[in-house]
Amino acid sequence: MPANGHDKELFFRKWGEISGLGVYPSLCELVEGIVTVPLKAQLAETRQERERDRADHAAELERIEKRLIEERDATRDEAQEARAEADHAKADQVRMARDVATMFDELKALSNRYGELHADRARLQADVDRLTTELEQARRPWWRRLVGR
Repeated sequence: MPANGHDKELFFRKWGEISGLGVYPSLCELVEGIVTVPLKAQLAETRQERERDRADHAAELERIEKRLIEERDATRDEAQEARAEADHAKADQVRMARDVATMFDELKALSNRYGELHADRARLQADVDRLTTELEQARRPWWRRLVGR
């Protein structure tokens, strides 16, 4: 191995010619060529991988966003459907409550009418009883009516 800087440079030049690395003006350029050329290739490859990863990530985000939008729309449709069903059920409930109130009013009217008819029947029965008694007394001979038998 050469001792001084000039000899080192000459050594590396010769070694580069022999090894096929070409001629480098200095040891720094040789080391730079040995280190940076693979690093540049590795950096370019890493950048390409990163770009692919970014593209894959963007595509995945688009798929997720599309799925979430579809789920949101489906959920919104279900909610609107449920709201419509609830509104329909509420309308049915109001209608049924109105029908029940009408039925109770009719039942009350029928009950009042039954009470009136029952009172009329009792009154008529009392009239029938009174008239029956009067008829029986009228059929009795006059002398029994007079005596009170």
